[in-house]
Amino acid sequence: VHKNGYFLDCQINIPNNYPVEVPTVQMRATNFPDTIVQVHSVAADDLCRRYLNGRHPHDFVKKKKAEIVKDAITVDDLHQHRHDQKYLKISSELKDLSGEKFARRLLVRLNKAESAREKEIIEAEQAIADKAAEALAGKTETCQPSIFPLCQLLVERFVRSLPSEPCQGCNKALLPTLRADKEPKFPKLDRMKCGHWYHSKCLDNVMFTPPFGTQGCATCGGALGHARFPEYSHRQRRWQMDQARQREIEDAMDFMS
Repeated sequence: VHKNGYFLDCQINIPNNYPVEVPTVQMRATNFPDTIVQVHSVAADDLCRRYLNGRHPHDFVKKKKAEIVKDAITVDDLHQHRHDQKYLKISSELKDLSGEKFARRLLVRLNKAESAREKEIIEAEQAIADKAAEALAGKTETCQPSIFPLCQLLVERFVRSLPSEPCQGCNKALLPTLRADKEPKFPKLDRMKCGHWYHSKCLDNVMFTPPFGTQGCATCGGALGHARFPEYSHRQRRWQMDQARQREIEDAMDFMS
């Protein structure tokens, strides 16, 4: 795909059990900056996962972090362990009294009860396994085809959009014009959560100058958040408090005068 001298050569690999298994994208060749390529490569993977889960890629719902299942001893494990110890102790004592008729009867009853208990545990574990298998099978019904949206992302929102997109800070071209006789010098770039891009220097000016990014993205008004500025919200709050205090002082002075 080409636009204004910029190009992207990529390969979309479609698995045999698609759409249950998501396609993968291999960036083979491009002259876009590495930052842009990496961002869109991650975005392509995320888009496919969202469609696999039956969700639209623009449905920006915060996903909870996946719970890590650890091999820890649970309360049920402790109860089972205590029960096994008690069973073995009683069974051993009854075997020592195997010469007595009542002891043999009690041992038979004890073994039958233990067998029934083990059968219930096995059935419960099988029910859990069957439920998990049903959930996995139901995934086939929820997953959505993702090849066309993936192509839209790579072609429209990437190659055909960025070469003509302006920086949201200075409103100048985000990427330099390519020339055959000169090697391009790419500026450092930052992508906001809303999807728009800034030159890094322009973003620095916005985030370190009042109102410290509270004005939002110049195009969509979305919040300006970036990993390079983990404490920008504190600067925003301090500036807003200073502005509120200054307004209060001015109102008081006007009233007193």
